[in-house]
Amino acid sequence: MATSLTTGRPWRVILAFSIPLLLGNVVQQLYQFADAIVVGRHLGVTSLAAVGATGSLLFLLLGFAWGLTSGFAIPIAQAFGARDDAAVRRSVATGVLLSGIASVILTIGAPSSPARSSPCSRRHPS
Repeated sequence: MATSLTTGRPWRVILAFSIPLLLGNVVQQLYQFADAIVVGRHLGVTSLAAVGATGSLLFLLLGFAWGLTSGFAIPIAQAFGARDDAAVRRSVATGVLLSGIASVILTIGAPSSPARSSPCSRRHPS
């Protein structure tokens, strides 16, 4: 059953909506933290610097993904509000398909990016 975000106390609705977003950001930060610990202990300072340097790239890719899925949410929300179940299913299917295509393009394109030839991508003894 769907929860209405337009009824009830505003602060409760906003809090209920924002908690999953906050938890997702915390989990992402914990992932980066654990990655830095493992790389720093086992691969050395140069590799740790490379992990730190990729933080901005990761943020860019995550921001792109969040923007992409937020854009897909607009037609889904409009169809849901109009109680058009067929359009909701069609919009969700289109969003999943385009997200999959974008994922494949980014996965294939990442290994051929110019960052692979940067000095940080070569392994140096620490």
